[in-house]
Amino acid sequence: CEMDLVLVAESLPGINGWNLARLIKEAQPHVHTVVLTDGAEPRPGLSGNRREVLKAVSKPFRLETLNALLDQMASQPPASDAQ
Repeated sequence: CEMDLVLVAESLPGINGWNLARLIKEAQPHVHTVVLTDGAEPRPGLSGNRREVLKAVSKPFRLETLNALLDQMASQPPASDAQ
């Protein structure tokens, strides 16, 4: 299955969304990964198992926010390729 982007909820039954994002990046390093957080502010994935994640967006979010993020991501490689 070829994909460009995966949106992952931070809170999932049975697995932490950050851990799932890490597993996705290990299996598909070319895929952009965004974690949809439950917090009031987006938390960038910069350390530990979060470093593989390019972006995080707080829920609920506006469609304009997601569109701007997608535009930004389209112009740069996924995090694992940029390092």
